Amino acid sequence: MSARPNPIRVASVPAGHPYVRAVAPGPGLARLLPDPELGRPPGQWWPPALFDPAYLRQNLDGFDLLHVHFGLESVPTAQLVEALGLVRAAGHPIIFTVHDLENPQLVDQTEHLVRLDAVIAAADELITLTPGAAAVVAERWGHPATVVPHPRIAEHYPSVTQVPDARPRLGAHLRDLRPNIDALAVARSLAAGARALAAAGRPVDAVLRLDERVRDEATAAELERFVQDEGGSTLERNSTRDGGRTRDRGLTLERGPRQSDVELERWIAGLDVAVMPYSHGTHSGWAELCWDLGAAVVDDGHGFIAEQLTDGVVRGVEGEVPEALLARALELATAPGSPERAAVVAARRARRDAEHDGITRAHTAVYRRALGDVRA
Repeated sequence: MSARPNPIRVASVPAGHPYVRAVAPGPGLARLLPDPELGRPPGQWWPPALFDPAYLRQNLDGFDLLHVHFGLESVPTAQLVEALGLVRAAGHPIIFTVHDLENPQLVDQTEHLVRLDAVIAAADELITLTPGAAAVVAERWGHPATVVPHPRIAEHYPSVTQVPDARPRLGAHLRDLRPNIDALAVARSLAAGARALAAAGRPVDAVLRLDERVRDEATAAELERFVQDEGGSTLERNSTRDGGRTRDRGLTLERGPRQSDVELERWIAGLDVAVMPYSHGTHSGWAELCWDLGAAVVDDGHGFIAEQLTDGVVRGVEGEVPEALLARALELATAPGSPERAAVVAARRARRDAEHDGITRAHTAVYRRALGDVRA
């Protein structure tokens, strides 16, 4: 195939996502096309228009390649297969980044695996985030995947005020209780760990954050009962470390409106330790965000999170009690607002910046290879 002029026009599913924006090659190399609006609310890219055969038939000449990231669960499998077939028939390469060997939006993974079969079969090039995931892809589907690490996900880096003599703050953000959030399990682990640490003379604040609107009200109600039984409290408002201690005993459940990006980053920046709350999954942008903001990360042991983060992460082992895992994380932690925390955040940000060019170059190389353009 003859060389195509730059920039390469990339139709991405989705485009309006922090990860996708972060890995996009720079101006002059590729142009990330915006998500089609189609009368949807601002910021809503799902269900993807690029998986809609009717939309595709009218817009196939508007892009050079299709890069699929997320949203496979948003359309029926037959529709997805038809859309991919139209893209291939038009001569456009398909790139697929294998983020999720297990879909965090689903409990039953049966149909997700069928969709993975379809997209991987249609793809000209595969990307994934970790060697472990690449090994699974090679073993299961017989296709190589280019390993490109996760980019920086923090965008705002809000500051927090150091609270003198504050206890370490251990937290898990449960967001809207999507299917792979194991809210009760992480609540029990935090409560048990906090009790044991207090008994050993290392008191901590254990905090759960939950959105006001959730997908599973029954689990939210059970979580509130559990916190009350633990002698903790529920705060129906936003809360950050800047406000000082929010409780005196037990577990705190903070419940409030969905946080803005700045509020979310400020909440994480106020943690000494961020505990991952998953029941299943493969990779975690959330863990990356917590790492960016300087928190020590407790990996729940699912997927390849520990491969994503080479330092600042503690991974549990089977049979390990919660207090041992949290105690190990506290050894890595720095207090929010402290000079030590600022140094950690600065070092991690510098490392991310140094990695950025390599990440975007790797995506450019994959795009050119798929297009048959092997120019340096």
